[in-house]
Amino acid sequence: MNFEATFQRLHSELKDVKTQLEKLEETFRTNKKYTSDFLAVCEELGIKTVAIQTRSKRVKASVDFPFGVAGSVFASGYGDGKTWPVIWKAVEIFNISGGCGNIDQHSISSEAQSKLVDGVYTLKQGQWNRIDKV
Repeated sequence: MNFEATFQRLHSELKDVKTQLEKLEETFRTNKKYTSDFLAVCEELGIKTVAIQTRSKRVKASVDFPFGVAGSVFASGYGDGKTWPVIWKAVEIFNISGGCGNIDQHSISSEAQSKLVDGVYTLKQGQWNRIDKV
């Protein structure tokens, strides 16, 4: 066995993985900030729970949505005038609309799909918390 060649190959692969990991960590930091900014808009509108591309019993529309959760955000309730789902306003303000919406659901752009960190978020005492198991 050529140990030197194997070591050299593995060290090269390890270096590549380290570079990929660093890039992923930076993307995650950036996306967490983007998600935090979106959640701040939700908070301003009185939203307390948001499901981003995730099903959750905490947001019934996400569980019952027949088209799947990919490409959608969900939150219960109505905004100004009690006529439009409040999540529609959040998507509009944050400028991430991917087209249409339903009650307690709105589709988001492909860019937003890749930037928002999927999960269920609840607001408690002014702090957004991600809940993985609901």
